[in-house]
Amino acid sequence: MSTTVDLSTTGGRLRAMLEATPGARGAITTTFGWSEDELDARLAGDDPELDGSDIVGLSDELSVPIPWILGQQPNPLQVLVRLRVKALTPTQELVMEVLAARHRLGEQRWTFEPEVRPALRALEDGGLVQILDGHSTGRVGARLSAAGLVHYVRAGYTTPADRLREALADKQAEIEQVWTFVRTEQQNVRALRALLEQYESGARPPLTADRPQEH
Repeated sequence: MSTTVDLSTTGGRLRAMLEATPGARGAITTTFGWSEDELDARLAGDDPELDGSDIVGLSDELSVPIPWILGQQPNPLQVLVRLRVKALTPTQELVMEVLAARHRLGEQRWTFEPEVRPALRALEDGGLVQILDGHSTGRVGARLSAAGLVHYVRAGYTTPADRLREALADKQAEIEQVWTFVRTEQQNVRALRALLEQYESGARPPLTADRPQEH
């Protein structure tokens, strides 16, 4: 995936959504009858040569409104692209979690130390937070934007800590399954070793099927 997303041009927006939307490339080539090379060529540049029917079709396949494709509608769709194509840094993720937690407690804003200002500015540029004061020096006040609320306070949202707990539980279950298999195999090996020792010591005669055939 790309490390940066250019959303300032029609071509950049379409290429970003194409890259960020699972299955979109195949759906578009099938619907339009284009090859993948033709698709890339048609979406190349800042202002691709697309007629009205192309714009309508791309809007349907990419699930974005026509005004956004044409640059007439800003966030939150730009935020969706940024989030899907470029992951937040750990610091930015932590800032979002802090603001979301404060919002759930009824506080609409939080004040951060000056060191967090670069992360806040990046999040504000992405449309996820709104810096309320402290743009120049000192502590910085900020709150979640409408798009930030959608992504971090929505129903069913799982925090990174909960995701880590779930991943840890899954990994522990996998390890337990492996150990169960290992213990079963160890029991089988011990049983076979004991049986082999009996055969070798003559304490137990071989089964009929194991005896040499008489001619």
